[in-house]
Amino acid sequence: MRTMIRREERRPRARRRKPLLATLAAVISAALLALAAPAVASATPPSSPAVVSAAKPGTTAAKPTIVLVHGAWAGASSFDPVTTILQAQGYTVVNANVPMRAMEDDINQVVSYVSALHPEPVVLVGHSYGGFVITGAATRLPNVKGLVYIDAFAPKAGESIASLAQGSGSLLDVGTDYAKAFDIVPHPGQDGAGPDFYLRVDRFREIIAAGVPSVVTKVLAADQSPIAGSVLETPFSGPAAWESLPSWYFVGTDDKVIPAAGQRQMAQRAGSTIVEGRAPHLAMYGAPLKVSQLIVSAARAVG
Repeated sequence: MRTMIRREERRPRARRRKPLLATLAAVISAALLALAAPAVASATPPSSPAVVSAAKPGTTAAKPTIVLVHGAWAGASSFDPVTTILQAQGYTVVNANVPMRAMEDDINQVVSYVSALHPEPVVLVGHSYGGFVITGAATRLPNVKGLVYIDAFAPKAGESIASLAQGSGSLLDVGTDYAKAFDIVPHPGQDGAGPDFYLRVDRFREIIAAGVPSVVTKVLAADQSPIAGSVLETPFSGPAAWESLPSWYFVGTDDKVIPAAGQRQMAQRAGSTIVEGRAPHLAMYGAPLKVSQLIVSAARAVG
């Protein structure tokens, strides 16, 4: 009798995992096959830096390390499809996790991590809030050779998430009615950063992952990483690394967190090489091939 109960309990778990694994495998397999095709065809504004070849004929160059910096509500696992594709292309890929309790602490965390473990040439990749972090960290890391923004903020001094979202059409622009988008959880620490802001689970897919299979977004919503409310209001102190480093920018045209018009404005201001694709804010799941191609393009250009 006990044996029968155990068997019956196991079956639903197996049925839940199979669609998720199958979906991820299909996405990644298709992307790996497509990546074998000729590299990115990017739309580069006139002010953008030219993309150069990876190495001169007859020479070999070590591939730069790709350091990924996640954004709010989507931790390191949000890069999984892209990480798999890049590793299959022979790149060393690592995630620099940030706690998102204070912007300056997050910047220092990435500086410390890269300085301690990755003295080799690095391409820094930031998603969403991670754009703030890489924009600050790269100015203190001489081995960073390029920046890649994925549906990300590319701020200048004085700008914050809140100021950039205001009036942009972002679903995060809720004024003081935080309950429209967030679940707010008191933080037990004494760091003064205030409560943690989670995206409402019932709106997670709508806000940052529209179009991504629900079997995937349910897992991502359950695994989301919160951000302190005060970080949303923290102005970037500068200087901005994109002022002195080449940058690449993926614009997700279906992004409802940083609408495409705002992304284009930041990318053009930074002189970035721009690639657009139909993808939600979580473009690493919505358009993993295009995102991976852009990162490879950046790595080849600076390698």
